[in-house]
Amino acid sequence: MEATSHRGQHTRARLRSAGVVLLATLLLGLGACSSRGPSFKSLNAGEEVAAERDYAAVLDAYGRGDVARARSLSFALLDAQPGFRGAAELRRRLAESYMEESDWEPALDQLGRLLEDYPRSDERWPAIVLKAQALAGAGRGLDAATGLDRALDYWPDNAWQSRAEGEMASLLDGALSAVDLQEFMARRPHSRRLPRAKLALAQRRMEAGEESAARTLLQDVASGDEPGLRVRARQLLAELDGAPGLAPGQAAPVRTGLVGVLAPLSGRYQVYGEAFLDGAQLALNRYNEQTLGQFELVSADTEGDPVVAALAARRLIRRDGVAALLGGVLSNSTAAAAVEANASEVPLLSPAATAENIHEIGPWVFQNNITSEAQVLALARVAITDLLGARFAVLYPKQGNGMALAKVFEDTVYGLGGEIVASVSYEVGMTDFSEPLEQIRLAQPEVLFMPGEVEQLVLLVPQLAYHDVYAQLLGNESWNSRRLLRLGGDGLEGALFPSDLLLKRDRGLYRDFLRLYERRYASSVNPVAARGFLGMTTLLEVMAGGAEGRGALRDQLALRTADTGDEAARRELLAAQVTLMTVQRGEIRPYDERDAPAERETAAPDAFSNGFIDGP
Repeated sequence: MEATSHRGQHTRARLRSAGVVLLATLLLGLGACSSRGPSFKSLNAGEEVAAERDYAAVLDAYGRGDVARARSLSFALLDAQPGFRGAAELRRRLAESYMEESDWEPALDQLGRLLEDYPRSDERWPAIVLKAQALAGAGRGLDAATGLDRALDYWPDNAWQSRAEGEMASLLDGALSAVDLQEFMARRPHSRRLPRAKLALAQRRMEAGEESAARTLLQDVASGDEPGLRVRARQLLAELDGAPGLAPGQAAPVRTGLVGVLAPLSGRYQVYGEAFLDGAQLALNRYNEQTLGQFELVSADTEGDPVVAALAARRLIRRDGVAALLGGVLSNSTAAAAVEANASEVPLLSPAATAENIHEIGPWVFQNNITSEAQVLALARVAITDLLGARFAVLYPKQGNGMALAKVFEDTVYGLGGEIVASVSYEVGMTDFSEPLEQIRLAQPEVLFMPGEVEQLVLLVPQLAYHDVYAQLLGNESWNSRRLLRLGGDGLEGALFPSDLLLKRDRGLYRDFLRLYERRYASSVNPVAARGFLGMTTLLEVMAGGAEGRGALRDQLALRTADTGDEAARRELLAAQVTLMTVQRGEIRPYDERDAPAERETAAPDAFSNGFIDGP
């Protein structure tokens, strides 16, 4: 019996392995192929060395951002040596390069070749996920979902299974229309992901006003076996029960103490949405306790999708009668919700979206995050008036944001009487900064402004001392990074950079957030939660300040967020409120220009030393 059992297990394992290869090729529209793939000529030692050299040249071209050369070298290598050990990876990289340009057909071609020619390669698992993404991008979301769902039934690779499941959830939750979802359920009636498909279809029915059909689907999911989906289905049923009697197009009356929070509470961005909602809820609880207020919030899931976000905003406005909206979190979703809010004349405050022009959508849309230009303006002023710098240099990446920040800094320095002795750019992807740093060294600046992304800065900052560049360092918001602090070395000591999160007037409020968050969650600070907390507090303070009605609330929010209609004036007002940070004894903490330098050096770290910086 035992031997028979082992043989049975072995047989099932072989069938499972063969099934994976077959389904990986057939079920994603790849065409039939052998599970073994073609037989390529083995490389001799010399050919292997040459292929490795060409392979390194491909990776170097990708690293320098020269995609055209990387593709050309890849095609040449694949034509000459298709049996090279890195061939499958080259196919994947080619596909990804086309996907970044939304050029779906060549991407699908490369992924098809990978799966057909190298069916036993470890690259087959990411290729299947990428194939689904490319099919969805090409408008074939139903094919992507059907094929990926079948492949998941035979998926043995634990490392990529969670990615595949996440992509499947995104397809069902956002990419598929109601018609597609119905067809998916017909094609895959026994799928393990059928409850999620039903939940997604129920949401589409709710958005279309088909409440009876939505209720039937939700009741089915609510009585199912998956806890997370059961909870969400019951929440949606409660929404249906809470809005009886509204005719199509009829809006609920405005509830003056109700704030609608928009966040991605499912899908790939769920962790950010939940953190944002946690912060907003903390702020509401704190405010009600301190003021004996009776403010409430109601949340809606944007799924990280602009279309869903707009519909969610519409539901909160028309069905729940919210006085104002908070959030969106992601820029695209926030912008879509903002268009809906502006059209409905409901104030929306965005404290988290990184796009800086969302407030320009209309007079009912506001942002309380600090623009990059306002940060650099404040930084340059402090460098001249407090640090007393006279000779300035700028070292910046040759990309849009880097060049824009460099120009704002240079214009501000010139306007205040400073001198720019060097303005040097470098290519994105550069790893050896000898040439630009030599230009900086020869200019002998007193102050060096270095905007950039963390990935660039962790390579650049340690090279300053090696090339004898010694100056007071200034950075952009990316410098407010735990990773850069860990990898940048002693060269960061004394560096000065802005916080993109915290206005000076909010520093006491932020201390309250730290205390409440750490008590509630017993974990380190989450920056997205902080934004939810600060944004909700801003809304509540304005609502409690006597602003009756949405119009009055809009006017007060415009004052609070410096939304004057004049971008230059807005930048000046925000710059005056920028909190600057510095590194002291290996810790990031607020810089206070009122203190003498000696006092700053001996100041004890405060609640900000663990601040609102990025992850490890």
